[in-house]
Amino acid sequence: MRKHRRTTDEPTRAELAAIEDEWPLIEAELDLVNAEIANIYAADRGGPTELDWRRLRRAEARVTRVAAELAARPAVRRKARAKQVPRVDALSAPDLARIDAEWPLFAAELDVPPTARRAVA
Repeated sequence: MRKHRRTTDEPTRAELAAIEDEWPLIEAELDLVNAEIANIYAADRGGPTELDWRRLRRAEARVTRVAAELAARPAVRRKARAKQVPRVDALSAPDLARIDAEWPLFAAELDVPPTARRAVA
């Protein structure tokens, strides 16, 4: 049996939800990169000021704090969002036919391996 794969490059709902969950960390890392860039440009103006160094330290601390908060979140959060699916024995014949027709699409989504989480130090 041939496996059906999606041909689009668009992210799935699960991937979008993961991005949304990790957005505070992404935003904190962007702030850190901006602070580092400001320090590099400040080298051309006589070196970073105390304010530039403070901005960098605060951005580093924010990345650490947000990463720790993200790691401390319970893993069951995703289950709370899941739709309530009716029991199979309670479905009518047309519902079962629709599920049979859509099963290859569901199975293709299940074949996607989980993404590895990146360690933040």
